[in-house]
Amino acid sequence: MTKPSTHDRYYWTGIGAIAFYLLSSLWISYHRLGWYDEVLTFLISRLPRTTFGPALAGAASALPPGYFLLARLFDGVLGPSDGAMRIPSALALAGGLWITFECARRATDNLHGLAAVALLTTSLLPYYGYEARPYAACFLLMAVGFWLWIHPDSDRKPVAALFGAAFLLAFALHYYSVLCLAPYVLFEISQARRWRFPSAKLTVAGFAVLCGAAMLGPHMREAQKFSPRFWSPPTLPALRQVYGELFPYGMVIAAAALIWIACAVRFEKCVVLPMLPVERLGWLFLSVPMAGFLLAKMVTNAFCSRHFIGMLAGVGVAFACMLWRRFGSSPRVTTGIIVLLLSVSVGRQVKAPPCERCWAWRRR
Repeated sequence: MTKPSTHDRYYWTGIGAIAFYLLSSLWISYHRLGWYDEVLTFLISRLPRTTFGPALAGAASALPPGYFLLARLFDGVLGPSDGAMRIPSALALAGGLWITFECARRATDNLHGLAAVALLTTSLLPYYGYEARPYAACFLLMAVGFWLWIHPDSDRKPVAALFGAAFLLAFALHYYSVLCLAPYVLFEISQARRWRFPSAKLTVAGFAVLCGAAMLGPHMREAQKFSPRFWSPPTLPALRQVYGELFPYGMVIAAAALIWIACAVRFEKCVVLPMLPVERLGWLFLSVPMAGFLLAKMVTNAFCSRHFIGMLAGVGVAFACMLWRRFGSSPRVTTGIIVLLLSVSVGRQVKAPPCERCWAWRRR
């Protein structure tokens, strides 16, 4: 992949959009009350040192200890305040958006890199940029993993080690991060003409997850106690709804985008290019909720849309590549779609009260 020029308005618009979400997430972080699971994060992270470890070992939460350690660090250095514990999420949101932007623009161009960012900001991702939960950090690490996989030097051992490290850290934040290995497995199967050993990156990542499971085995056994009464069990209606929950404005935006395409595109100038390998890999991330459904049915009994937030980076890059190969010769089509996406996402971020869910709960 060649590096597109950084000296154009689309590049700086993308950087500006990412900066907006970073700053707005930080502002909201310091101006909202805790919400249910966040309160648990605050309480556990602020326990005295003598009881902090036993609380994690005793499954005070079904989550692994990674984010509690991170929140405790930020609260000790920049707090004590609820906002300080949310700073990792805001930074992870911005970092993940930037890496997705880089992946998309290097595969296409700056305009379509901006399209990837615009799509992700209409998902549920921005909400977890100002919540003291591990989901934005998982998104960041899965974006790093995607970037390492498509890196020009991805066959080298240091890159494979970094790829495995990303999955190990993500597993320490949320057990469901392992599901993001499924697209890579499917990609290698689809690319192989005959049976062959998995690539070094996939092998190292699998070994890293096994090491993480061995280290966190006691936590996982304790967390299993939450499974029988988990509030969101796996059902076929839940599987059907999960994609709509990941992109809550998806159908409305898709309808408006198709209307714009019908009005703006000149079909005699359209050239459809072959699907890039990076786009194929990105679309395979849509399999993550399906893998999560099977895991929940067989083991965990936990199936919630936010558990699959790591898939968003791949989907964003695939969306950018699709627009590029279909409408690359008609930039105004992509520009109109970007304006539509950013109008929805920025409007939602600006209009959302600092404690939207808390006020809704109080009104009930």
